[in-house]
Amino acid sequence: MINKNTIISEVVKQNPKIAEILEKHGMGCAKCSIRFEETIEVGAKCHNVDMYELIGEINHLLKSEF
Repeated sequence: MINKNTIISEVVKQNPKIAEILEKHGMGCAKCSIRFEETIEVGAKCHNVDMYELIGEINHLLKSEF
């Protein structure tokens, strides 16, 4: 499971499908080398995204694939 302190690059490496969720929320972080090393919390704030909704979607994906 991820949380607000998870580094975006780490979670995308864990499961590349997470990049699709980020992009759906307007976060092209998976393709941006500058922002790729920031946390979920910082990325969400920078893009005006509901961090808890984003984390929920990512964790749902991770749970469903196990």
